[in-house]
Amino acid sequence: MDGGPLERAERDPLEGRILAGRYAIVRCVGEGAMGRVYLARHCRLEKAFALKVLFGEVAADAAMRRRFSQEACLASRLDHPHVVPGLDFGDHEEGLVFLAMPYVAGTDLGRALRREQTIAPRRATRIARQVAAGLAHAHARGLLHRDLKPKNILLEATNAGEHAKISDFGLALQTGESGASRLTTGGMVMGTPLYMAPEQARGEELDARADLYSLGVVLYEMLCGLPPFEGSPASVARKHSAKAPPPLAERVPGTLVPPALEAVVFRLLEKDPRDRYASASALVCALGAIRGDALQVRSAPAALPAPHVDLETTATAELPAKNRLSRAALAAAASAGIAGAVAAGLWLSEPSGAPGEGREAAGPVAAAPADH
Repeated sequence: MDGGPLERAERDPLEGRILAGRYAIVRCVGEGAMGRVYLARHCRLEKAFALKVLFGEVAADAAMRRRFSQEACLASRLDHPHVVPGLDFGDHEEGLVFLAMPYVAGTDLGRALRREQTIAPRRATRIARQVAAGLAHAHARGLLHRDLKPKNILLEATNAGEHAKISDFGLALQTGESGASRLTTGGMVMGTPLYMAPEQARGEELDARADLYSLGVVLYEMLCGLPPFEGSPASVARKHSAKAPPPLAERVPGTLVPPALEAVVFRLLEKDPRDRYASASALVCALGAIRGDALQVRSAPAALPAPHVDLETTATAELPAKNRLSRAALAAAASAGIAGAVAAGLWLSEPSGAPGEGREAAGPVAAAPADH
């Protein structure tokens, strides 16, 4: 979903309902594999909220409920201007489970990129710096996002200008968790391959620098209109692990980027986490040190081709052989919308047959249908 209004032949069954005695559902504004996101108004506070709701078989699944509860607990720790926090969590007598968040009236970066193709260097630097500040806040509280991508960066118009907020902590990881607790489903590591750090796809221990790599991919895409690599989830993961990203002007001819900003991008995309910035706070400083006049450059990139794959597709990589599921089980998981599955050998060869692909495991968060 891109945050736009949904077209349905029938009225959504929750529209007009009141959940937990306090949230009046106005309309559905987004949909994902785990459920839907609704604009709601608090009956007493007269304030708008976004409700992420699980229902049906997903809400009945104990593992999904635990994961949703974990998302609510982790998101509730966050209180920062550039993060969408979790404010309330509960269930309904009909088996629904919901997470309440602030309603962000705007769009998401993914939709903005589809409309505008590229983001000017000054604006891209401002967005990246705000996102890095939000990451620094989450990292200081022991949380890694693990699924940072354009769709999970919301853009809101305010009196002070455009305001970026990180959303959707559905795949968030608490630092220090054991290897067993890090796995979300059946021995799988989840994320979005186009934006995933090499060490994340390999199932290695992660720290804050994995999120910085993902932000580097997002910044690269903002500046030239395409991510550094495309292809199947398996091939993209291998490229992130072993292939140097092409210069921006080579990826999309006509792209002009200040050298200082391009240097920041490529430091974020270093294969070895030790070669990236040590922290999101260090990245905030690096972006802030770029002279304003250097950001005046304007690109005239060539027309961009349509992407070969859905940029928001989430895939999973199998870890040890003892945790492998059968191909039938992987296909069942994909068809259930839990995640797409990439067969074992992600880093060595293409899986035999077409890899299963599915929508992201955690649905979109709090993006309003109106653009600004």
